Amino acid sequence: MLLSFLSIIAMSAAVPQSYADHDAAELLRRCDTRATKTLEGKYLTGWCTGFIEGVAEMVLEAEKGSWHICVPANATVGDMMDSAVAYLRAHPDEGKYSASTTIITAWQNKYSCEPNI
Repeated sequence: MLLSFLSIIAMSAAVPQSYADHDAAELLRRCDTRATKTLEGKYLTGWCTGFIEGVAEMVLEAEKGSWHICVPANATVGDMMDSAVAYLRAHPDEGKYSASTTIITAWQNKYSCEPNI
């Protein structure tokens, strides 16, 4: 158990902590490991889930309707993560952009809705 804890701490030290380091290519690298059962895959899945939830919270709490994203009530964080990863795979040229901005673009494409007038 101590070895597992130390391994997680070692992986945390190797992961950039600055949000400026989180471009869309890095997000794809981290979030594309969801299916792996390794300790690193589990760590990255947790990181990705937290990042996705943070962006979702930001979108929901920001000025309502400004991004025109209508996520279905039954959508899970996993669904939102999958849609972001699918978008990043389909648009590798956007890897240089901000991870959070690219997630919002992915959700605008997947969960588009008409603006409230």
